Amino acid sequence: MTAQEIILDEDGTSAALRRLKQNPFLSI
Repeated sequence: MTAQEIILDEDGTSAALRRLKQNPFLSI
């Protein structure tokens, strides 16, 4: 999990989930 994803996670997990849907190959 990158720092950017952690910051987005504070606003809402939906942002991180959206990223996963766009890039399912990303490892978190």
